[in-house]
Amino acid sequence: MHLEKVEPGPGEKSTRFRVLIDCQFEHLGRIYTIPAGFKTDFSSVPRPIWPIIPPHGLATIPSIKHDYLYDFQIGEKEIGRKRARQEADQAFLRDLIEEGMKPAQARLMYGMVRLFGRPFWIH
Repeated sequence: MHLEKVEPGPGEKSTRFRVLIDCQFEHLGRIYTIPAGFKTDFSSVPRPIWPIIPPHGLATIPSIKHDYLYDFQIGEKEIGRKRARQEADQAFLRDLIEEGMKPAQARLMYGMVRLFGRPFWIH
């Protein structure tokens, strides 16, 4: 995936990254396209926790896909808010493990999105 850094603007706290080339992925039996220009902060992990849960590296692509699913609330109309969010989080866990993350670390990241992700889904 091709990305470029976008410096924080006024009132923004974190650096974001912009996707430069459209990329596709499958979720719930459908193909979705993350368009060029989509912005992500990868995983919203506080800096002191980075040694345990890095916001990038093996988590980069799963985090971009997860951000896209959350930003557009993919699946909500078809299966409801609660289940759509659960599916997005479970896809994140699977993607982390497929990228090569240790299962225990992937489950920790999954637990974090389950605990703290709800406000980001609803935004």
